[in-house]
Amino acid sequence: MTDVEHRSTSHLVQVILEEESTKEIPSGPTPVPQLKAALGVDPAVTLWRIGGGGRKHPLDDDIVVEVREGERFEAIKGGGVS
Repeated sequence: MTDVEHRSTSHLVQVILEEESTKEIPSGPTPVPQLKAALGVDPAVTLWRIGGGGRKHPLDDDIVVEVREGERFEAIKGGGVS
C-alpha cells in the first residue's frame, strides 16, 4: 500500500496532547517524526504516549506507532522523566 493509498483509507481521530489540547489527526500507522509534526510538537523534544493508569512510554523517532481515537501524548523537553 502506498502512502497515498494509506491516507485515503485512514480517517481522522481525536488525540489529546498534554491533557489540555485536543488535536484531530489521521489514524493508523504513523512515523514518530510525522506524528510530532501533526501534533505541532518541536522535533527536538521527546514525545511520550500515556497509557492506562497514566504510565508514560517514550516514543523513539525511528519507530512507527498506531494512532487510535483518544490516544494521549505528552511532549517533554530534555529527554523525559527520571
